[in-house]
Amino acid sequence: MNASQIYSVVTKNLHFNLGYKNLVSNILPKMVDDNNLPVEKVYRDFWQYRHTEKVT
Repeated sequence: MNASQIYSVVTKNLHFNLGYKNLVSNILPKMVDDNNLPVEKVYRDFWQYRHTEKVT
């Protein structure tokens, strides 16, 4: 998903009140740094779920 799609889902479907610039500049980069959240930046302005491999 690109950042504008994420913003649309968060503001319209989940009813959060935040600015696009705040989401892109602050929230999404912090989500990438958090190992508990499976999110990674794929390309400029595009994000996806991080694939985690289970070791057996």
